[in-house]
Order: sequence, then structure tokens, then C-alpha cells
Amino acid sequence: MVCGLHKDRRKSFGIIIPSFWLVHFVVYTVIGFLAFVPVFGIRLIFINFLYSVGVMILFFSVYRNEDPNAITDVIGAAMICALIIITIKLIVEVQTLISYFAAGGGGHPGVTKFAGGGLNAEASLLALYSVFVMKKKYALPVYFMTLLISALYSSRTAFILSALVLIWYLVFVKPKTGRRNLTFLLLITVPFVAAVVYFMMTSSIGQVLITRFLKTGDDAGSIGRIRIWEYTADVIVRYPFGVGCGNAVEALELLSGNTFGEGNMHNIFFQITLEQGIFVGLPFLIVSALWILRREMKIRFQDPFGVFMLLYLVQGALQSKGVDAWMADILGLYFISRKRNWYAAAR
Repeated sequence: MVCGLHKDRRKSFGIIIPSFWLVHFVVYTVIGFLAFVPVFGIRLIFINFLYSVGVMILFFSVYRNEDPNAITDVIGAAMICALIIITIKLIVEVQTLISYFAAGGGGHPGVTKFAGGGLNAEASLLALYSVFVMKKKYALPVYFMTLLISALYSSRTAFILSALVLIWYLVFVKPKTGRRNLTFLLLITVPFVAAVVYFMMTSSIGQVLITRFLKTGDDAGSIGRIRIWEYTADVIVRYPFGVGCGNAVEALELLSGNTFGEGNMHNIFFQITLEQGIFVGLPFLIVSALWILRREMKIRFQDPFGVFMLLYLVQGALQSKGVDAWMADILGLYFISRKRNWYAAAR
């Protein structure tokens, strides 16, 4: 009985502690934004931040008594609907894709984009949300489509995310031990890797994507990011307590004298550190990452909501604006998963 009481207390602290620093982060963000309104004006990204907090609270409140399988079914169905719509779009605009790859690529193809962040974000979202279908019977066909779209969009970030999703699927979603698992890994992994390598080496799609990876650091997208990031330390030294929500790029432009023409830093770690400061923003990111990673390692990465959040942090090092409303719903559900220990028994 005493042991059970200690366990209950540990579970309670597991929710109370992150709730405390999350509230602290939100309050600090609001104060920091208001403090810099006279300097940078009102930024719409702050409204996005408040909306994201509201979405997180709403999902936590509404779905905390729901069955996790029912929730993942809904998210998976939404992801498949998006995949079907995007596939239809690509079929309709196939000539644009053919022209793009025939010309040797360069950037992303000129097809219609549905995601606010462009084709890179669109492909990355499909890769991220695919974690919610990887435990279903139709997992592999859906996964292969997301991987193909990553290649068609020449999205390096999405391709990396898709590779990580496949590793998670093979190592943690399938049975962990036994000859049957080893046979499965050999039968699936070896032909798949061989097919991907052959496709990359012989197709124009593969060649364009390989070129995109090889030119990382030299292409326009990479150079644009590096130009922004190189002034990060200068802003931190000048404003160690942050520059307020949504003001990171403006602070960089003010300090460097350059105009970057970007709405965000394409790196949530730099963005949050600059906007919320090294005493709140940076510790918040480090504690959050470790808090998620520790729990997911403990349950052997069986929680798709936790895996989603870890992958979100991975892609956030290359894109995203620090406040992404599309991940707020998953974060709210992840809080429920931790509180109710949804996937602990699946270890």
C-alpha cells in the first residue's frame, strides 16, 4: 500500500512538474512579448502562440478519458485523407513534376502547396503524422507513399524523418526478440534498402534528391539559414533575457543591418532561445527534450505521441518557427498519455 502511494506520488509529480514549467514559460512569453511591443510592434505569431496554448489545453481537457486507439484511428484517418488529396494533386500536376526533374531539380518543384510552410513542411507533416498509422495493417503502403512524396518534393528534412520513422517501425513497433523478428527484419529491410538504393542511383528523382543532400550548406536554402543563424550569439549577448515572442528575425536584422526576408529562423532551438532568453527559453527546450526522451526510452518508444514529439524536435532544428499550432494538439494528447500511462503495458 505504501509502495503504491509512492508510485502515485511519482506519477503526480510527473505531471505537476512539467505543468509548472510550462505555465512559467507561457507567462514569461506573454510578459516578454508585451515588453517589446514598443520596440518591434505587435506580431501575429504571438496570436499563433496563444492559439497553440489554447489548442493544447482543449485537447487535454476534451480527450483525457478517450481510448488511445480511437484517437490514433482518427488522426490516422485524417492523415490518409491528406495523403489522398496530395496524391490527386500530384497526378493532376504531373507535368510540372516531369519538367522539374527533367531540368535537374533545384529547390522544390512548382506544384501547388497546401501547407503554410510550403512543400518542405507539407512533406514533413506527412512523415511526422505517419507514426499514427505504423501500427495499423496498412502501415507500409501509407509509409511508402509518404516516402515517395518526400522524394518528389526534394525535401531533405522529410526524407530524414521518413528514415527515422522506418527505423522506429522496424526496431520498436515490431516484436523485439526471437527468430521470427530477425527473419522479418531481413525479409523487409534488405529488399527495401536495395530497392531504395537502386531507385536513388538510377532515377532522375533519386539523383535530384542526392544532389540536394550533397549541396547542403551550399544551396540557397542552406545559405539563407546560415546567414540568419550566424548572428544568433550576438543577439543573445545583447538580449540575454530574450527579445519577445515573434521578434527573433527582427532583432537579428536590427543588430546585423541585413534584411533576411524571413518570418522565422527555421530553427526552433535558436528561435526560442532568442525570444525567451537563455535563462528561460534554452532551459525549457533542454528540460522538455530530456523529459520526453527519458519516458520514451523507459517504455521503449511505444507511444506514437511521444515519438511524434521527438521527431518534431528533430525537424525543428532545420525548419519550423518555434510556435507550431499543428503540433499543439499532439502535445495536449501526449500529456494525457503520460498521465494515464497509455502505452506503459506495451513495453
